[in-house]
Amino acid sequence: MALLPPSQSALVGMQFNEWLFQTIEPYLNGRVLEVGSDFNTLSSVFVQRGRRVHLSTSNKALREQLKVHYQGVEAVRKVHSINFHRSDFEHAYSLETASIFDTILILNPMENGTFDDKVVQNARYLLKEKGRLILLTPIFTAVYNGLELKQDELKHYDRPAVKQLLTDEMGILATRYFHLPEKAGYDRSGPSVLIAARKTHPD
Repeated sequence: MALLPPSQSALVGMQFNEWLFQTIEPYLNGRVLEVGSDFNTLSSVFVQRGRRVHLSTSNKALREQLKVHYQGVEAVRKVHSINFHRSDFEHAYSLETASIFDTILILNPMENGTFDDKVVQNARYLLKEKGRLILLTPIFTAVYNGLELKQDELKHYDRPAVKQLLTDEMGILATRYFHLPEKAGYDRSGPSVLIAARKTHPD
């Protein structure tokens, strides 16, 4: 199943999180964890729809604010303290969170610091067998080379970078390349890729 691209007018005319939720909804499954949660991230749509979601952030002050804000809200199952950039990730979180999530969302790399294969590897560690990872990130090569590519060209040009990021341990279910306009209410505009992948090998 392909991820349908948004029209420029749709992204400008509606809340980006609403479009994003509708787009990835077919790939959501079971226990969902959002990486880098905040008050205006996709989890806010989960809450509005009464759909259960786990939040996570390594920012202690923000974590406490989220706990207070969502106290008594049934849709928010827990606010986790998880730092996806830790070098000792598997040791630090082995007892609490190893292989317990069905879906992990990494949808705002600008909030989570540098977005690299280490973050993906650590997220994969928390996924159950055949668990799903959904990512949204700026186009790697297109952004850094300053190229202006048409939508149809983006997929071909950036495919090696996407495969390298996910490694052979994640199978790509779908990708969608598009230009994110400045008025979409997102941290960074420009060429972006939305990826749905599945854990292919158990740990």
